[in-house]
Amino acid sequence: MEKPSVQKSQEWYDQNRDQYEGLVTTLEKLIETLLKENRIPYHSVNGRVKARDSFLQNVYQGAAGDLVAAFLRERPISARERAELRRLLDEMEV
Repeated sequence: MEKPSVQKSQEWYDQNRDQYEGLVTTLEKLIETLLKENRIPYHSVNGRVKARDSFLQNVYQGAAGDLVAAFLRERPISARERAELRRLLDEMEV
């Protein structure tokens, strides 16, 4: 399965973050209720939604770097190709 572009992933994250924030709050309350009802001692229940940069890093896990390294092992690239690659990597913030 092909990964979406970084820009599309950023847009998806921005559009859905609030929904996940609400889910975290709901789950925290549910877990606390279950702990109390079952008289299970606990200190606190905390959750979080990953920051966008962390989300993107998990989605892409440095895959661009691995891919580029594999290509470069196979064939050296020209100065023009290197400039285009740098442009693309900068666009992806890799």
